[in-house]
Amino acid sequence: MQIKTLEDELKGSIGQALGKQGRKVLMWMKVMEQEREKYESLKSDLGPSSHRDEVAVVKAYNDARDKALHARWELVVHRQAAGFLVGNHKYVHEMFPIAEKLVASKTDKSHDTCSKTNDEELKGNQFGDQLDWWQKIGRW
Repeated sequence: MQIKTLEDELKGSIGQALGKQGRKVLMWMKVMEQEREKYESLKSDLGPSSHRDEVAVVKAYNDARDKALHARWELVVHRQAAGFLVGNHKYVHEMFPIAEKLVASKTDKSHDTCSKTNDEELKGNQFGDQLDWWQKIGRW
């Protein structure tokens, strides 16, 4: 076989793998959207069973969000392995934006203040990382 034929076959395989990973991210984002729609419809319902349903929907949404974040991370890794180095994270994060977690309305205020404290701590401690440095400095 010729080298060009092998190169084309490898490029095709890499392209298929990237496409499959992109579809995986989109699938989990669609699940998130469906759960978000259920959540919005349950918020308008004020019955006692709606709170249990709301908690279940929030859990399903957050689980789908975690899977979407993981799939997006896998896509970044695949793209880096394929040679997309400059602006890879930025491009993927712009193309596949993932919303924040949902929080079920709580009847117990002690849990509510606890979750707010954890959220505030997480948002307050945002440090730069190697990726930030790499994006600012670039390659050599």
